[in-house]
Amino acid sequence: MRKNYRVDHYTIVAPWEKQPLSRAQCAERASVFLRSIAEVDERLVKLCTLGKSISKPVGSPISVEPKYIEQILRIHEGEPDLGYTLYVIHPDGAFKIIIEDGVYTDAELLVNEIMVEFYPHDNPMLFEFLRVDVLTKIVAAIKDVYNTPYVCVVSDSHYFDMCGVKGISPFVSWMLYLRKRMELLPALPKEVEVKEFGSDGTLIITAQEPFTIDKEDHVLIAGETNRRLEDVGMLAEFNPYRKSSGGYS
Repeated sequence: MRKNYRVDHYTIVAPWEKQPLSRAQCAERASVFLRSIAEVDERLVKLCTLGKSISKPVGSPISVEPKYIEQILRIHEGEPDLGYTLYVIHPDGAFKIIIEDGVYTDAELLVNEIMVEFYPHDNPMLFEFLRVDVLTKIVAAIKDVYNTPYVCVVSDSHYFDMCGVKGISPFVSWMLYLRKRMELLPALPKEVEVKEFGSDGTLIITAQEPFTIDKEDHVLIAGETNRRLEDVGMLAEFNPYRKSSGGYS
């Protein structure tokens, strides 16, 4: 059962290029990412266990060692082009990491992707991680490990309100990294923080506190930011599901 989408919970989501990778290569990348977020706060990894699925924890503590991760990666039997999946989940289901890597199928709706999910109303301790400084470091880890063209940090309630179940991607909610130099962006609302992020990217932050649909200014500022980026075609060019896609810009 889907959790109440009217209650703010949060997802960090990012896709990357399709490419055939071995199980060992996918495990190594996942290991580097988990080590990176453990450096942000070791609880992000220590509190997690192996997941049987995105909603069913097994209960076994995880290791960040590549050999261990290689053993627990899931593969779609007989369909190696669908890549490998890693589920990492807090025992109460309030924090999840799902990584799909090594996907190289021609199917348009299947992409390499990471999702980091927070359900703080199920585990209030998670509010400690829902700060701009912490989320910025997690976004940087995703960008650096997976060379992602964009990373969204969204309030799921905002996303479902604005986009529906099918959704669009990328989407401006709380934070958005784009692999686009800052000077190429249109003018954004004065309340939005915009800063260089890495050598060729930009980080957009619409609120300095946890984004919530209960605050009208949060929704209005994110909406206007989204509109201005859409008006210049800057979100469409990063959409991994567009039919004409031959890769990201």
